Amino acid sequence: MKSLLVLVLLLYKSEKLFSQGPCLCQSKPFKYKALFIDSIGDTLTNEIIEVVPTGKPWFFQPRVQKGVSYYFSTDTSGYQKINPNFQDDRYKNHLKRNGKIKFVNKETTGYACRNTSYFLHPPRQNQYQMLFYGAYPFMYYSKLSDTIEHYSITMNIPGPVDAVHRYVIFPYVGISPFKDISQLKLWNVNAVTDVTGLSEYFESQHYHDSKMEGLYCPEIGFVKMQHTFENGVKIYFDYIENSLE
Repeated sequence: MKSLLVLVLLLYKSEKLFSQGPCLCQSKPFKYKALFIDSIGDTLTNEIIEVVPTGKPWFFQPRVQKGVSYYFSTDTSGYQKINPNFQDDRYKNHLKRNGKIKFVNKETTGYACRNTSYFLHPPRQNQYQMLFYGAYPFMYYSKLSDTIEHYSITMNIPGPVDAVHRYVIFPYVGISPFKDISQLKLWNVNAVTDVTGLSEYFESQHYHDSKMEGLYCPEIGFVKMQHTFENGVKIYFDYIENSLE
């Protein structure tokens, strides 16, 4: 009876700890290791990104999203090899004047924790501007099952541009390899993004259409995201073991 009571208390503690969904929904910071790999396979940047909830509503959608900050720590040695002209000419002009690209150390964006789904904006500053149209870390909880599931979301950009993300969720694939979350289940998540309505110039850059291969853990969120773009560039995010605070 005593052993049963201990087991029940342990299960209750575990359920209480993870009952609110991904760690951002519990206001828990964590870290990713992030790689930017160019089209010929060279790793240009390798950094640790801290993902920290702000505890405040996100400025742009305060009623539906909360704020989350990404803190960057990038080695600048590979910056000049990264095409800075993802959005406009400001980065290119700064590079021409100063011999280096001006990047920020922090970006604040939004995430949403709902009863039915989890959603997080990826970083979209610095070398991660290519993720502006890329697949979001997005999950419908009802899709975490023992069968293959499909869903899609459309991101409407102001103007004529639409980005359609098509997700495929594969059955539960195993137990987490991370020691700090070793008993938690994982699901494979693949997503393909098709972008329409781009100008001829942006269409020619071949970095909008992309695919994402990921691993999702209900109690953490996405522990792995590997984005591959039409031009061959890859951006990888991997959860860092024991980074939960």
